Amino acid sequence: MGVAGASVAAAERAALALAAIAVRATGQAADLHAQVNAAGPIGPQWLDLAPAAAALLADAQASAALVALAYLGEHAEACGAAPAPGPYLSPRAVVGHTSAGYDLAAVLGQLVGLARRRLAAGQAPDAAWRATAPRLTRIVRTEVADAHREYLSGALCLDDRIIAYQRLVMPPACGRCLILAGQRYTFSAGFKRHPGCAGCTHVPIYHVPGRGEVGGTPADHTPRGLFGQMTPAQQLAALNGDPDAVAAVRDGVDMFAVVNGQRPAKSIKIRRTEARIAKRLGFTDPADLIVHHAGRPRRSLAYLRARYGDDPRALRTALAREGWLSQALHTPATPGGIT
Repeated sequence: MGVAGASVAAAERAALALAAIAVRATGQAADLHAQVNAAGPIGPQWLDLAPAAAALLADAQASAALVALAYLGEHAEACGAAPAPGPYLSPRAVVGHTSAGYDLAAVLGQLVGLARRRLAAGQAPDAAWRATAPRLTRIVRTEVADAHREYLSGALCLDDRIIAYQRLVMPPACGRCLILAGQRYTFSAGFKRHPGCAGCTHVPIYHVPGRGEVGGTPADHTPRGLFGQMTPAQQLAALNGDPDAVAAVRDGVDMFAVVNGQRPAKSIKIRRTEARIAKRLGFTDPADLIVHHAGRPRRSLAYLRARYGDDPRALRTALAREGWLSQALHTPATPGGIT
């Protein structure tokens, strides 16, 4: 197996481990969700349970960060590179809050507002509460995957041997992700994702003395190559159930044009500076760059990467100043023991 094949194999093993973490966390969250008796007041019941849901999600985020750490070591070995010399990104940097920095319990508590809006629209209480279950699942799956990828994004900036990464997309995938397969980004570039995005990850590229660039995805990991590997049902799902779009891609029409042509235009009035930063970091909404910790703003990993990504020394100084680093990292026996 070549280096690219070994790199992808390591990423695929990490993806399987991450999927198992997400499945376990969504199941546990669903069990808590089912404890709410819709015949009584929904709000107090769920707000009592939300901290427990946040705690299990935080445990899942910790496990996701450790999977990312293990993947980086396995990937480095596959590329013939020594383990990263440190400092290491502390797993706590991605635990206990959403990828945008909001408190997990507060975000999970928003299910109450969704249920109340449905009640106001005339839905029965049990139906209104059941309708919030998919939102809960999406939150858990999204934040577990984002914790994994945010840890990778931060860790890539701390290893001077890593010069870039490529996007690995694992079918089944949506069209938005599919057209980014194999794309190369600088080591400090943000990872574009959407809510529920779970099948995409980084494959780092090292510069190894005497060998040049090592790592990344295989040459055939392209949007059209992946599309050809998908089943007809997966192809249809990737293109929003549009058979004409599937036929167009099969006939050779550029996949970027097909996918982008399906997106409705949106007008969002935002400050130009925020828009540029958001685009660079891979966020759809610039508001996602705001990070809240204990009721006060804090510079996020995404902000620090954007601000200091071209200066590794300044980036490390900023990460240390903001408390994101751990000089010595010991793999814990349980997620609760991370340093």
